Amino acid sequence: MIIKKRIIEWLSEIVPENKWRKFWVFMPTLFICLFPASLIIFKLITYIGWLGIGRATQMIMIASVIGGISVGACFLWLVDEAGFDADYTRRVKWCSRLSIVLPMLWILLAFLLVKMGL
Repeated sequence: MIIKKRIIEWLSEIVPENKWRKFWVFMPTLFICLFPASLIIFKLITYIGWLGIGRATQMIMIASVIGGISVGACFLWLVDEAGFDADYTRRVKWCSRLSIVLPMLWILLAFLLVKMGL
């Protein structure tokens, strides 16, 4: 409990007070949307002729999975001590759960689409 409170105090020093509630929902949502949004951007960049697109796509896959798991797990662990009402706590927990699962599902879907030739 002491560790949770210290981490939350540290986060509250970094995040401005007027963005505190948004931070708890935005961070998991960022990792949910990171991979699909980056694929669209990378598709547009390939028309320019950038040769490093394969490596960049791999790094985005790794970042979305590792970041989603770490942020989701930490937020699931910390949100009960953050002092939010029950409804908002449930919302943050669902976003955190989705940030753990959805990046892996996006990558699985991308591999399946490539395998099918789409």
